[in-house]
Amino acid sequence: MVTNGHIESLRKANSSNSTYLFHKTAYSQYDIADHTLSCGRKSDALKLWLGLKRHGIKGFTEIANNALSNAKHAVEFIKTKPEMFEMINK
Repeated sequence: MVTNGHIESLRKANSSNSTYLFHKTAYSQYDIADHTLSCGRKSDALKLWLGLKRHGIKGFTEIANNALSNAKHAVEFIKTKPEMFEMINK
C-alpha cells in the first residue's frame, strides 16, 4: 500500500520542482510525474546504470549507430523534397 510517506519520499528523491512543467489543475493530485525517475535530474546516474544493465555497451552502440543512420536517411529524404523542406543544418 502506498502511503503519503512513500509519496513524500519519492517527491524528495526525484522532484525537479519545475514550475514550467507542472501546473495546478483539478487533476494535479493524481499526477505522479514529478515523483518518478524520469523527471528527476538527481537520479541521472541511476538511469544510466539501469540502461547499461539493460542494453550494455554493445546495445548503446547499436542504438547510437541506428540514430545516426536514421539521421542520414532523413537528410537524404529532405534533399529529395526541396519544395516541402528546407535543410537548415546538416
